[in-house]
Amino acid sequence: MTGRAYDELRLTGRLPSPPGVAMAIIKLTEAEDYEVADIARVIRSDPALSGRVLKLCNSSAKAGIRAVSSIDEAIQRLGVKTLRSVALGFSLISTYKAGTCATFDFARYWSESLARAIAAQETADLFDYPGAADAYACGLLSGIGRLAFACVHPETYERILANEDSFQPEGLLALEKAEFGIDNRELTAALLADWGIPRHLIVAVTARGRPDLEDEKPAIRELARIMTIAGAIGRVCIQGQDVDSGELRELEEARGIAVMEAEVFTTFCDGVVSAWRDWAGVLELPSSDFASFAELTSESGRRPAEAPAARASDRLRILAVDDNQADLCLLEDALEPTGFELITARHGEEALARALERRPDILVTDLHMRGMDGLSLVRALRRWEEGRQLYILLVTGADDPDAIVAAFEAGADDCVQKPFDPRILRARINAGARIVELQRQLDEDRRHMERQMSEQAVLNRRLEQASLTDPLTGLPNRRAAMNEFSRCWQERDDVDAPVSAIMIDIDHFKRVNDDYGHDTGDEVLKATAATLQRQVGKRGLVARLGGEEFLVILDRKAAEEAGELAESLRRAVAGNEVRHGGFVGHVTISLGVADVFPDEAGYEQLLRAADEAVYAAKRAGRDQVCMAEPATLA
Repeated sequence: MTGRAYDELRLTGRLPSPPGVAMAIIKLTEAEDYEVADIARVIRSDPALSGRVLKLCNSSAKAGIRAVSSIDEAIQRLGVKTLRSVALGFSLISTYKAGTCATFDFARYWSESLARAIAAQETADLFDYPGAADAYACGLLSGIGRLAFACVHPETYERILANEDSFQPEGLLALEKAEFGIDNRELTAALLADWGIPRHLIVAVTARGRPDLEDEKPAIRELARIMTIAGAIGRVCIQGQDVDSGELRELEEARGIAVMEAEVFTTFCDGVVSAWRDWAGVLELPSSDFASFAELTSESGRRPAEAPAARASDRLRILAVDDNQADLCLLEDALEPTGFELITARHGEEALARALERRPDILVTDLHMRGMDGLSLVRALRRWEEGRQLYILLVTGADDPDAIVAAFEAGADDCVQKPFDPRILRARINAGARIVELQRQLDEDRRHMERQMSEQAVLNRRLEQASLTDPLTGLPNRRAAMNEFSRCWQERDDVDAPVSAIMIDIDHFKRVNDDYGHDTGDEVLKATAATLQRQVGKRGLVARLGGEEFLVILDRKAAEEAGELAESLRRAVAGNEVRHGGFVGHVTISLGVADVFPDEAGYEQLLRAADEAVYAAKRAGRDQVCMAEPATLA
């Protein structure tokens, strides 16, 4: 059914399609024998796209890496697959900034997509996910299905977006499915597949709510996790001062997924906002004007983790509704002795507005009213997340069993006949208040449990990090290095690039321990580790395997490039003076370099080849780099 629905949309000829430059890049990269120079030439034909690609490349660069100044370098650094996704996103922004669907704000849509993209890139960098630019592209394109509906069926989609059910993501998906036979997530996946976006990115983009994600590769699950965090940050960015409690709860859940302390997370989000505003200026998109995420959460009058109904006062609120003034006065007189805070409304539309604004705990409404009657009011409130928490009591003068049954089916909790005895009405209200109080207690217990789980998650992450860290140097340990190798091999279906290993051994380290003691030996190890980490930066993983042995893993790097890095490591360590106790001097290292494509051999062979190359370097006189012979990887 979904396939047929997509084909019907495609036949309209109005689905968003890649503009000229982006389409040319897609076509070029479909062939196996494409040339980077051809891709660079196409990008350079669009000066605006060229500037944006360079800006993204440099903004996603790891610390210590030289900024690129040419499109050819940008392609090499980002990778062709990522570049294709990014060029597609930037081109679509330029082409689809406006449309005829009145209820779909095109500029706001792209601004939120941009905020999500930047949040995804920054989160990927924070988690050391190797494809920060991939995450950026995912964020930019993850809502493309909604844009497509607004372009293909503007009038119909305008009506859908005006429906109250569309205010919640799941409600919007249901409305789209009922109308078009396909929802925006499914349409997003189909469009991205048509445009040649890699499957692992499509899975991550559409992962929300997928029960089968545990069957996917760890890298896909990690990217999906990044997208969940980025989506919450992006929604708060675009809402700004109008952020509501639901969005703040999502933000708090995102903080739990990221396992970050509140102040650290707020600072991180503020960094995303700064980059978002910078990029919005480049792409001529609007951005919200607020000082900081801390301001948003504090001005809301509640912490993000608190329930939306939380108030400074514990006094329950009752909203009484009747379009007959005399009957409304009777309700007021009957409810006044309860001691609850009383709010009144003279018709259903006013009651709905008051409920959204004042967040009552109990609703007492007449069943038969002009305009929006009691049943319509109940149905509208029950579709709203916080409206489902209301205790609703309907008052009716009709002795009609069918009407009373309909009231309960619509979502009413209790019903009272007119004329009512005020004492009976108050007794019913007090019974409802007890249910509300019990619900409050359950919510508080749930929040307490969530806080405990969040704290436990922080502790677990710290313990896991400790198990993967060498306590002396602070570098990843052997276990972490093997995990990194495993990741590289698991992603071999999507990455047609080699993995390189640089094995490193400190020369004559035993003499340092024997002559100056183990404390000095430890200082030499720490100084060497710091130098290696500083030189490699985030281009690869530096690990201590044990003793005086270190390892550098370089994903998507060939031996030639790894050899150049190895030589720079050798020079940096040799030039670094170590001072401790009676030791003042320099140490040298021997390095062995090997590379292999993941589908050609296992990482055990790669390690063995790099290790043999280290011994060759030592036999040749130490303080040098030796490249592994291809035969050692057979």
